[in-house]
Amino acid sequence: MRHQGVDYRVRRTLAAHTAAALTRARLARPSGGWLASEQALDELCPLTGAALPQADWERLGDLLALGDGVAEMADAVSLAQAQAARGLRISTALALPDAAAAARDPRATLSADGQALLHLRHLQSARIVQFARHWHGAPEAGFPLDLAGGQWLAELPAPSSSPPQAQAAGLRRHPRRRVMPWTAHPADALLLTPAQALGLDRDALAAMARLLPRAAEQHFGLHPGELDGVLLGEGPTPALLLHEAGEGGLDVLRVLLASPRALPGVMAQARRLRHHEAAPALHTALQTALLRLAAASLELFLSTPRDDYDARHAQLLRQLPPQATAARRLLSFLHAQGLRLPDAVRRTVQGLYVQPDFYFEPRCWVFCIDPLSLSEGEAGREALLDRGDEVWTWAADEDLSACVARRPDLFRRER
Repeated sequence: MRHQGVDYRVRRTLAAHTAAALTRARLARPSGGWLASEQALDELCPLTGAALPQADWERLGDLLALGDGVAEMADAVSLAQAQAARGLRISTALALPDAAAAARDPRATLSADGQALLHLRHLQSARIVQFARHWHGAPEAGFPLDLAGGQWLAELPAPSSSPPQAQAAGLRRHPRRRVMPWTAHPADALLLTPAQALGLDRDALAAMARLLPRAAEQHFGLHPGELDGVLLGEGPTPALLLHEAGEGGLDVLRVLLASPRALPGVMAQARRLRHHEAAPALHTALQTALLRLAAASLELFLSTPRDDYDARHAQLLRQLPPQATAARRLLSFLHAQGLRLPDAVRRTVQGLYVQPDFYFEPRCWVFCIDPLSLSEGEAGREALLDRGDEVWTWAADEDLSACVARRPDLFRRER
């Protein structure tokens, strides 16, 4: 690491109870959305709201939040040689701790000739997450750490030929594990999602991510390095995250959405950069895209019923316990289909020992149950029917789509 022009080599972490500090997370591969350990059972992408298959989630374990550490000055030449020989693979993700607040993020679209080219979202409650996966070329993920003393190790010790009992005793005294260091910080950020009509592939978008921070700094008269850009998500057309990299920034990301000509002006400046700086050569597709964006018009979207609908879904989802997998599945299905959401979650029924999953006005109680325990709670459901209320029951092994479709009066379309 470098601080005030001096290179240092970090020797150990000062985290108390290192083993207990390790945590887990999930990463939505298509979008780069990050779910912390307390959100690990959520099934929806935090950025897009889409239900993702298991293959699109990456499970990350043994994550160690970076804190205070011990470092020593390093010889710049040997350090540079070591970094050139290895180098870190660092990934960036985006966390939205407050889903309800995120649903109210201002959004806009840059359009030209009736075609949407770029979708924008000003992230006001986001946290930018960066985590180091491994050294380049390393066969395994993570970095060896002595959990007892906090020392970073060059390698994990080779398996011992000692008896298993002696090996276990040694591990208890000096537990060692590969961990992934990570850090997260709040930052003013602008998420730019390219439309297919823009015609840019991943390489072109990577070049755009390098150009836009410098173009915005020059357009607004900022100091170099106050803004940064990075790609989010895997696949051929990732999103681009433009964010403040340090103190300052003059709130320019908010201005980019508030002023109709600000963002097109930054795009025009990005086209001029290649003539004045040693910027990477821009291929024709990127030049054409920047030209179209510079002439595009900005349409700002204020809070809409869709935003309120998404916020309501996020609020209901948080009220469900993690183990209520069937209820969470029904709620996610209704949201994905744009159907009516429940009016209440886990509302108690006065005078009855029964726990419905959802309540719909005026008097409909919904139960989502495991097929193996279908008979459990049957007396409570019968009691609700006897007093004149309505009951809708779905067993988790039934075709959810077909069951919902049979009740269009209850699950009407709302968006």
